[in-house]
Amino acid sequence: MFWFVTLLLVQFAAIACLANAKLFLVGLLAIPETLILVIWSYIDAFLCARKSDARLLFSKRWPRYAVGFLLLFSTPFVSPWALASEWLANHLKDRYVEGFVMSGQSMMPGLVPRDRFVIHKQAAWGRWNLVVFHHPDYENQNIILRVVGLPGERIEISEGKLLIDDELAEMPESVGEYISYRYHSQQHVYLDGQWGAGCNGNPITLGENEYYLLGDNSRIARDSRLWETPVGNHQLGALPRENIKGTVTAIYWPPDRVRSLR
Repeated sequence: MFWFVTLLLVQFAAIACLANAKLFLVGLLAIPETLILVIWSYIDAFLCARKSDARLLFSKRWPRYAVGFLLLFSTPFVSPWALASEWLANHLKDRYVEGFVMSGQSMMPGLVPRDRFVIHKQAAWGRWNLVVFHHPDYENQNIILRVVGLPGERIEISEGKLLIDDELAEMPESVGEYISYRYHSQQHVYLDGQWGAGCNGNPITLGENEYYLLGDNSRIARDSRLWETPVGNHQLGALPRENIKGTVTAIYWPPDRVRSLR
């Protein structure tokens, strides 16, 4: 009973940490502890059964072991705690944290291909935060970019410099020079050859709940500068708040890449 109660306390503490954007990496420490406690609970139950004088199933040892292993491996599928854990995991994913794998190079060097990271869906975001979102240019894909422009701001990239409300922006050290690009569009011919949204001579003034997003690897990122489809009734190059799924909070795999991104 002691080990079972300890296991529950560790799991509840981990859940509380996972639901808090600032404590997510602390919550990850509970994973190996939980595994150790589960294994030790099984060993402890086995040792207690060996010491017991109570009559056990069957007179022979191997049938008892067979039934024991059957019960052990069926527990994750039929026990109330397993069902509750599944519900809780889905609740955490829907309301708080969700994991993703970086597949492209648009956010290098901050995020590299095969980095596994998490977003927090309750954490607020601001300028320079990384967010995951949906955009019609990408169909049903989850995209990650950096928030650069906020509602009401005028954004323009000119000669490699980022201007916010006509003032030079001080960018984080991890962010390189942003590049102005022209559209090379076959689907929307009227855009072909024009400067992208927020690029030289084509500034974008963001409306209410509109954001301007850029990739750190500016030479290859397909971001607000080059989106060809507006979202709903919003202007081309702007992403509405409701399309943002959450804020990227941490890289959790591989081990040498583990870090907080808040």
